[in-house]
Amino acid sequence: MKKVILGLMLIIGGIVGFQARPVAAAVKITSTSITSKVDVPLNLKSLVKTNYASNKIQSVTLTTAAPVLAAPQRLTIGVKVAATDKSVATKTLTLNVVANSALKQRANMIYFLQSAVPYIKGSMAVTKAPALTAQTWGGNVIFSGTDHQNTEFIGHNPGVFVQNKLLKIGSAIKVTDANNRAFVYHVDKLAVVNPLGYTKAGVDLYPSITARGTTERIVLQSSVNATDKLIVFAH
Repeated sequence: MKKVILGLMLIIGGIVGFQARPVAAAVKITSTSITSKVDVPLNLKSLVKTNYASNKIQSVTLTTAAPVLAAPQRLTIGVKVAATDKSVATKTLTLNVVANSALKQRANMIYFLQSAVPYIKGSMAVTKAPALTAQTWGGNVIFSGTDHQNTEFIGHNPGVFVQNKLLKIGSAIKVTDANNRAFVYHVDKLAVVNPLGYTKAGVDLYPSITARGTTERIVLQSSVNATDKLIVFAH
């Protein structure tokens, strides 16, 4: 009888031990692209789709620099997902940034078309625009809509200034200062220049791009290709 009881205990113990073993399941990211609106924080945990046996996401993180959702565009981002079973998966996804009709006005921003671009203070000592924002460069680097001077903003294309090429004569550009006061400008001139500020016709626009001047206006600068720059003048 004792032998029978001992045998049953061994069987039960084997079953319990088997059930207690961790599930060896790898996380698999099934998303190929995710979508988010302009000027809305990217909620990766709700956007990334996964297929895994653990049935729980422990964390979702970016393996690339966090994008600024400043304009409708397609961005390539790296995503890492970890599950509670300790399995991890990484994948490169396409982020589709779409328009947002309910943009909330904030300080230190540039609004035009469907873009909402944050900017920071810079100087002409900077040799490259920041990756995730626009930046003041020429003119008065502290933007003011009442100083009767020029402020130049630089930004990347592709990037925060990807929509600059869609601006036309008469297009409105709203800029907010550090106190969230808004000032509206209208495009009155577009030009493409080389790194020295000359057009293909040989006209030197460098002084009008970078000088403070005595007129209330702004200039937006972004890349056309590896060398040429698109210059947008607005008063």
